[in-house]
Amino acid sequence: MKDKKFKILIVVLIVLIIANIILLYLWSKVPELKARQQQYEYDYLNYLYDSAVKIGDVSYCGNISQTLYKEFCYQDVAVLNKNPQQCFNIKGSKVNDCMIAVAEASADVEVCKLVQDEAKYDECYYVVINAAAVKKKDAKECSK
Repeated sequence: MKDKKFKILIVVLIVLIIANIILLYLWSKVPELKARQQQYEYDYLNYLYDSAVKIGDVSYCGNISQTLYKEFCYQDVAVLNKNPQQCFNIKGSKVNDCMIAVAEASADVEVCKLVQDEAKYDECYYVVINAAAVKKKDAKECSK
């Protein structure tokens, strides 16, 4: 009887040791798996951003989970399309920065009227006028 209990105890100990080894191995893989998951998420964000900019389609931007990436995506697509209305997909004060970028890209002072902050409006106007002067290589444009 003692011999049987001893054998059972040995088997249980061996199973526990094997289970412990397996758990330690799996636990050691957690950082690697987290890093791999982060890389996949980063690659997916880049895929969405690159697709949006390549095609000029803001619908890809809406699928981006990180706010900063999403805002840059909306802005870059709006600039590419020279469409200030697409800036309204951005929340908060970053809308004004998007409007300024679109106004500069399209060399259209009218876009500056959509800027909702007076200081940013002045910046927008200045940026567009300077861009026009540089493009035309004419300093007289700056006096407009």
